[in-house]
Amino acid sequence: MGLISTVLGSISSSVHDQYLEFFTCDALGQNVLCRQGANKMTKGNNKGSVDVISQGSMIAVPEGVACILVNNGEVVEFTTQAGMYKFDASTAPSCLSDSHFLTNLKATVADTWNRMRAGGEVMQQQRVYFINMQEIRDQKFGTATPLPYPDPEYRNIYIRLNGSFSFKIEDPVTFFKKVCSNVVGELTVAELMGTPASPKQPREEFMDHMTEVLNLCGAQDKILFSTLPAEKSKLRKHMQDVLDEDWLQGRGMVVAEVALGIPTPDDKSRERIEQVDQ
Repeated sequence: MGLISTVLGSISSSVHDQYLEFFTCDALGQNVLCRQGANKMTKGNNKGSVDVISQGSMIAVPEGVACILVNNGEVVEFTTQAGMYKFDASTAPSCLSDSHFLTNLKATVADTWNRMRAGGEVMQQQRVYFINMQEIRDQKFGTATPLPYPDPEYRNIYIRLNGSFSFKIEDPVTFFKKVCSNVVGELTVAELMGTPASPKQPREEFMDHMTEVLNLCGAQDKILFSTLPAEKSKLRKHMQDVLDEDWLQGRGMVVAEVALGIPTPDDKSRERIEQVDQ
């Protein structure tokens, strides 16, 4: 009876996986960085394996999103171009994929036999992931203590900074492999970056490099501390330069924009500034 049950289960699962699927994702917005593709079919009674994509299934890729195909944990294909795509490399053949019914049927029978050998289970995992490539804005930051600034006029002073920055996923494959991997469901911005009050490592790295960036702005570019908010292009370039290896190569991310509020000197620095201005 066990053999009969396995055979029937294998045939049943194989038949259910004959239905073609349609994968896409809703808007990822400013909160979601990666989401597993959802099967949008509501008709056809597709009750096949959740991690099996039938040959000939369709995948719709929205604007501002990268699509990644994963087969048995390995990235096998990706695109950053919006449009409709046909899945043409499935390990789960379908009789319904095209007009070559008999050829597809032979492949389906072979797939059913392999499932019987595995007790009716599918020994494959195929998933579609969508990566958000839009600019993720309004990542707030603030310095807990005053930072040194080599001001060209007031020399070494200490200032407090607050503002916001934005980042983008530039290399979706690196981001998928190094950050979210084979995530089930979705990866949110908060899970990666944390919050200003409870930062995760990427946000801490941004703040750790702020002293280095300020040194470049003051010593190299000769920017007065009071005009820093107007020099966001140089701030952005310096932050990209110092974070390039850590973020782009390590996570596939880049800093997009940096905006500063008005820098505030500490008490001793304020006294020095007032003395120089007299």
